[in-house]
Amino acid sequence: LGVSKAAVSLAVNGKPGVSEATRQRILERVAEKEQENLIRAGSTELKLVKIIVVNRGAFTDENGAGLLAVIRAFDAEARKYHLAVSICYTDLSPESQAEILSDCRNDAVAGAILFGTYLTAEDKSFYDAIQKPLVFYDYEDLDRSHSSVTIDHFLTLHYPMTFLMEQGIRDIRYF
Repeated sequence: LGVSKAAVSLAVNGKPGVSEATRQRILERVAEKEQENLIRAGSTELKLVKIIVVNRGAFTDENGAGLLAVIRAFDAEARKYHLAVSICYTDLSPESQAEILSDCRNDAVAGAILFGTYLTAEDKSFYDAIQKPLVFYDYEDLDRSHSSVTIDHFLTLHYPMTFLMEQGIRDIRYF
């Protein structure tokens, strides 16, 4: 990769001091090495959760730090269940999609978490082709065929508010 050990340490630990592009390259390489090691070891006991981060050029150093915090939380939870986390960043180019779908077919992959902040309706054929349990993070799967966790502020409030209003509740206050 042509980066120092210090840059790797900063990237892996979510510290400032490396650009978001460098951080992503480092994290992708770490994830690749983890997966190669599992495959080489022939491990069937330790399963992977593939975290797929769709990045269409919108991530910056500022929101990248928040992303790393969320990934760290997923990693901590995964370890409790004897799962490893494998992270990949994609612009959803056809080549990238093919590689991700191939990775997901590996028996070592238990499921995937798709960071869908920058997904569009046109991406449905891609995520429908993932033949593993799939959870969306920050994307609402409108046909409800997949589990999702939405942090979009509009959708976070829209559905509960609609439900309350359908129940005839009109005196709703938000604090």
